[in-house]
Amino acid sequence: GGPAAVHGNGNGVARQATRGSNSDAAETNDSNIGTSALAHTSSATWDPHREVQQIAGELLGGGDDKLTLLELIGQGASGQVYRGRWRNLDVAVKTVIFREGNEHSGDGPRQRAIMEAAVCKAIVHPNVVCTYSYDITPVVAHPVANASGLQVEQPGGAPLEWKLYLIQELCQATLRAALVECVLHDRDSGEPHMESLLALLLDIVAGMIHIHSKNIIHGDLKP
Repeated sequence: GGPAAVHGNGNGVARQATRGSNSDAAETNDSNIGTSALAHTSSATWDPHREVQQIAGELLGGGDDKLTLLELIGQGASGQVYRGRWRNLDVAVKTVIFREGNEHSGDGPRQRAIMEAAVCKAIVHPNVVCTYSYDITPVVAHPVANASGLQVEQPGGAPLEWKLYLIQELCQATLRAALVECVLHDRDSGEPHMESLLALLLDIVAGMIHIHSKNIIHGDLKP
């Protein structure tokens, strides 16, 4: 299943993401990690997938899969984006609420949310924002008291709405910010820094080519 979503109080401040910890962790040699899983395997019943999952769970320590939402950092027509913490990483968490219902056109909010989760998980490329994980949880409305004071609930307690959580790589800057801060051109003369500009454009093109190679059209490319 996906990670459990825990809503923070909005006052948390995420630290700057650090790099290099992966290589340090890879060089450690702890013979105790995964020993219990390896000791009980049998050639007749050995399931490599289950063993990998078990050892991965031991490496996580049991509680690091919790997702904590911090402050709101963006909002659009289809959802909100929060800064969050997940597996000791600073992450961006996009949330989208959609209703369960019959969508014959295939282009309703539910279908768009499901498609977005599927596409984000399927695309892996250095020039495309990485999606680490996702979760979809039911939104259960609280009972509402009617005029007679009775608590009225939906029959069967079925959820009316669902909430999608996309746990993604947190980008520390945007192209728009780079333009405003004159990263790509000289502040005084306005002359473009062609080497940096061309490298950036090549990165964008490489990401778009990869997306298009998966028969997906990106219809919302903007700075």
